[in-house]
Amino acid sequence: MKFVGCVLLSACLFACGSGSSSVAIFDIVQPPDAGSCSENVYRHASNGWLLTNPNVHMVFWGDWTAPGIRTPDSFQAAWVSLFNQSVLARLSEYGIHEGLIDGNDYQLTGCTSYTNVDDAGIETDDAGIRLLNDGFFVATINGEIELGLLPYPDDNTLYVIYLPPGIWTQGMKNNSWAGYHDRAAYGNQKYAYAIVSYETEDIVVSHEIYEATTDPDVQTGYYSKDGEVADLCAGNNDYIGYSTVQKVWSQALCECL
Repeated sequence: MKFVGCVLLSACLFACGSGSSSVAIFDIVQPPDAGSCSENVYRHASNGWLLTNPNVHMVFWGDWTAPGIRTPDSFQAAWVSLFNQSVLARLSEYGIHEGLIDGNDYQLTGCTSYTNVDDAGIETDDAGIRLLNDGFFVATINGEIELGLLPYPDDNTLYVIYLPPGIWTQGMKNNSWAGYHDRAAYGNQKYAYAIVSYETEDIVVSHEIYEATTDPDVQTGYYSKDGEVADLCAGNNDYIGYSTVQKVWSQALCECL
């Protein structure tokens, strides 16, 4: 994990591969020179799941009505602009196309009022941060899909979930993550999701989008002995329009792009 300013970026959610014999060789681009390149990224299953044409939905969890906070519309507008400026083009060597971003911002109603505190697992820590149970979070996403309040997923779906001020998940608190990504399923349909705290920036969102698309199930996609493709460039940022996004590792160029 690395700090960017005062923000702690998440590292990979699994034990990163160490290049053992059980690991398949990187199968889209080869390391230009294994002797001189500081990292060698591998795809850990040649037929592993990737979001090759990511369909990104921005989702806002809980209560966003407090005065003085950044509005969902402003987060949404920033990412529509970034997609229009081809921010995901830097992932093309991994077989990821630029994809689409949904023009809507969605509110997850299942937790807006926090009426079912026991099921949500909400508690308040010593710093006044309210903590959500991670399992309840996925259950509520699926409930919103069932109600038609979130778009039905397919193999390219990525839900990017923003938490409101003062709300974190237990996993984020326990691991000091500002954001993380994982996979889930609605019935037999798998999908990827990322969760980011309100206190993060577009840097963290870009970090999680890069990794959720190139390694959505956190075990068969692209990573090196030091982490996933965004972990390798934590702290290296790029300025696009009015936003700051993180750079991502390019194996083809042997540098952060």
